[in-house]
Amino acid sequence: MTEQDPEALVAFRQLVGDARAGSLSVALSPAEFLALDGACTAFKNEIRSIQRRMRLAGDSAVGWGLGEDNKRLNSAVSLVGKYRDLATGEGNSLTSVLDGHFDVATEIQTLFKVILDDYIRTDEEFAAEFRMVNSKLAAGGQ
Repeated sequence: MTEQDPEALVAFRQLVGDARAGSLSVALSPAEFLALDGACTAFKNEIRSIQRRMRLAGDSAVGWGLGEDNKRLNSAVSLVGKYRDLATGEGNSLTSVLDGHFDVATEIQTLFKVILDDYIRTDEEFAAEFRMVNSKLAAGGQ
């Protein structure tokens, strides 16, 4: 896995701290909070799906059908090896890069969850609307 840039998530972590301290707020409806959370969850699920496919692509037991089983085709063996490394290797592989995107999506969710929790705790009308919208979504409604 690539080493994370320590500054990559600092902005979101600072915002989470500000939100926890009560010095940050946003003007979103309950439906918008739920939509943001749902979008982050869908994005994270897609990241994990891509990573599963990349792990399969990086598996040396899985053939690519490019002639890599024929040791006389040096270029095929080399090419497939490079593709496997790009999929799951050390350093800047797709799997590692996507871990960073997953972390950012998690930080975004945390930020909005902290703000949402504060709204629910302090605004009864908002909390009631949130519960109604959330129950409709849970029931499969729009």
